[in-house]
Amino acid sequence: MEQKDYPQLFQESDATAVKAQKNYFRLVLLKILFLITVAIITSINWPSDFFLRTPIAVILAITMILSIGLTAIMSTRNTDKTWLFSRKMAEEIKTQTWKFMMRADEYNDLLSEADVERVFLDRLNEILHRNSIVCSQLAFQSTDSSQITEFMRTTRQEPLKSRIEIYLKDRLHNQRCWYSEKAKWNKSQEFRWFTVTWILELIAVSIAVVNIVMPDMIISPVSLVLAAGGGILSWINARSYREPAESYGIISYELSLIEERTRSVTAEKDLTDLVVDVENLIMQEHSIWLSRLI
Repeated sequence: MEQKDYPQLFQESDATAVKAQKNYFRLVLLKILFLITVAIITSINWPSDFFLRTPIAVILAITMILSIGLTAIMSTRNTDKTWLFSRKMAEEIKTQTWKFMMRADEYNDLLSEADVERVFLDRLNEILHRNSIVCSQLAFQSTDSSQITEFMRTTRQEPLKSRIEIYLKDRLHNQRCWYSEKAKWNKSQEFRWFTVTWILELIAVSIAVVNIVMPDMIISPVSLVLAAGGGILSWINARSYREPAESYGIISYELSLIEERTRSVTAEKDLTDLVVDVENLIMQEHSIWLSRLI
């Protein structure tokens, strides 16, 4: 299933989440670079007669002001909240979309198609109002898309066997692989950055020893190395590698267990139960992810 096959509201909230996430981590990285710049300037023992001493002091002051201003911007723009709540909206819409296409839960065959579509649009309206904090930030990209796409209607009309195959391939298996890859990636990133932090700490200790032996060094980069280490820890904290590595690994295994159940799906009720279990599991994991970052 391609991006364009989802409701327009999903496409907009997903695009907003992606953009806000990039902007948030760019601001975090920029703030770390400002702090490292301050550490670089202050780690040098500038001679009293150095002719650039005043311009360097001005640069230092400007850098510190920019760092403070960046903190204020991050607080007022709430880029992180835009990212988190637009992602929440997108995932809720995706869950409702798959339930609609699989005729699961409240989208069963007991209702007419007109009533089913009305229920779906009501759920989108509820999701929109629950996440009103990001409505003004939505990235309106196209007026050609529909909230109920032709692909959604066509898939809903497919026979049971075809819908099982579509759900297994495009939702269950796809989501399981995504969690598995993300778990591996987060684990490797955590190890990589903590390794760099340990190396920087060893370098800082070595430099401190050298400074004791050679107190007249022009450069005293201990503060620089420690600032770099602190910046990396701030980055690790912002990215939060450890918790996703653990939780994504667990949910990947849980989805693989549910995936085995598709072999025994022979009736509409079996598919409904399967879809509800999968979607509830995914939304539960997303709620945990969201609560961890807010």
